[in-house]
Amino acid sequence: MHKLSRPLTVATLFLTVATFGCGKPAMRPGFAEAHGTVTLDGQPLAGAHVTFENEKGTSFAVADSAGNYVAEYSRTLKGAPIGKNRILISTKVATPGDDQSTMTLNPKTGEYEKTELVPAKYRKDAPIEIDVTADGAPYNFELTSK
Repeated sequence: MHKLSRPLTVATLFLTVATFGCGKPAMRPGFAEAHGTVTLDGQPLAGAHVTFENEKGTSFAVADSAGNYVAEYSRTLKGAPIGKNRILISTKVATPGDDQSTMTLNPKTGEYEKTELVPAKYRKDAPIEIDVTADGAPYNFELTSK
């Protein structure tokens, strides 16, 4: 091995980590951090898909077992678009790793679907609207079935 090879390898590794970070998504320009909890009748809504939409773009999140979510624009860019957002929440969307034995097969699309737990008043016909601010904030969605 040449004498310069080791320092060059170390320098290349340092620059790669400094440039791309340690796998944590960066913030997309014009977007702000958006996280919070989703509950239905006071209980965490695990597996709920939360979508933030406006003219700048669309961000997605999936709530964990405690109802917590963090919005991401892509795997490498986090955040939700700053400004007025239309929020769509659904539990019907199936994702890889979900247990298909608890789902139904849609004969028209050939795709598996989960049971929709989110009342119609919060879905596409009458979505929630919020204002995402530049400083970011927790955005909690406390849904009720009544």
